[in-house]
Amino acid sequence: MTRGHNRKALSRSRSIEAVATDRRSSLGLWSRHSFCCQTLLFHVVSLRSPRSSFGLALALLAASIVTAPLALAAPTAPFCAEGQAPHFAFGFADLKVAVGAPMGDPLECEHPNSENGDTLQQTTTGLAMYRQSTNTSEFTDGWKHWALTGDGLVAWSGSDAPALSAEPPTTAPSAQQPAAPAAMQCIDLGGGACLNSAADLADTVSLLAHTSAAAPLLRTAARAGYSLKFGDLPLDVLGLFRPSRKDVTVSSFLQAYPTIDRAPVIAHELQHVSDWIGHGALLDTTPGCLATETNAFTTESATWLELGGGHLKPPTNDLEREFNMISQAISTDPGGFASRLTVVYHDQCAAG
Repeated sequence: MTRGHNRKALSRSRSIEAVATDRRSSLGLWSRHSFCCQTLLFHVVSLRSPRSSFGLALALLAASIVTAPLALAAPTAPFCAEGQAPHFAFGFADLKVAVGAPMGDPLECEHPNSENGDTLQQTTTGLAMYRQSTNTSEFTDGWKHWALTGDGLVAWSGSDAPALSAEPPTTAPSAQQPAAPAAMQCIDLGGGACLNSAADLADTVSLLAHTSAAAPLLRTAARAGYSLKFGDLPLDVLGLFRPSRKDVTVSSFLQAYPTIDRAPVIAHELQHVSDWIGHGALLDTTPGCLATETNAFTTESATWLELGGGHLKPPTNDLEREFNMISQAISTDPGGFASRLTVVYHDQCAAG
C-alpha cells in the first residue's frame, strides 16, 4: 500500500438501513431482507443502453442535482474544507474495509499531526492514524488496535504492540495462519486478453465472457493487469475494486451462491475498473464518483437481464429477488434514481 496513490475503494454494498427505511414506502418495492436496501435505491434508473456512457451518467446526475430541492448547508466538520464532508480516503478507506464496523464513521477530515508529520482522523469509535515511519494506517478504540501492513491486517490489545514494518514479514508460515487462497489461473478471453482469476471464480468469468454487457469489461481489466478473487469483506459489502492494487475482490459470502448470482456483482466492479482506466482522477470528483456508481449499477442490472435471456426468472434466493426488483425499478424513474444516489453516496463521493 503506497500512501498518496491509493484511491478510496469503491464498493458494491448491500445495505444502508436508515436511507432505505426512509424511502421504502415511496418505492413500493422494498422488502426486509439482508440484501435489498442500498442496491434497490441505487438501481431506480433507466439509461439508453446496457453499457451507458460515462458522459450520459454525468448528464443524468447533473440534471438531478440542478432540479433537486436545496437543503440547508450543514456546518463544516473539523479540519474539513467548506462544503466537504468527513470521509475515509486513501489508506484509511482500505483500513475501514478491513476493520469494518469497529472503526466507526469519521467525525472530522484527515489532518496532519504537527508534532511528527503523521496524519490523524477521529471517528465515532476511536482514532485513525497514518504513521510515516512504518507507512501504515492504524486505528484504535483506546484498547484494541488494528494496523494495515504490507502483509495484511494486524490486531492487538493494550500496549502489546507488534513491531510494524511497511514490508511483509519474512517469518515462515505457521499452523495458525489461514489457509492459502485458491490457486490463480489466467483465463483466456480471446483477442490476446487473459484475466488472472482465482480458480473458484473461473466459471463465473467464463459465463460473463459470453455476455455483451460484461465481456468488453473483462478484456479491459485483463489488459490493465487486474486480478479477481474472493476475500473477507465487511458484512455490508458484496464486492470492491482497488486501483492501487489492481484487484477486484468478491465477498466470500457469495461462495455459497450459484455461479450466475455472482456474475452481476463482478460486472458491477468491472464497470468501476473500466471507468477508472478511462477517466482516472475524474472519479475522485463528486460528479465522477456518482457517475461511475450509476454506470456500475446499470451494468449489474443489464448483466442479470442478459443472463436471464432478457426476462426475469422466478427467484430462488434473496439475492436473485433483489436483482429482479432492481431490474424492474431500473426501467422506471431515472431522475429519482439519480436524486437518491446523490444522497446515499454523499459521504463516499464527497470531493476532498
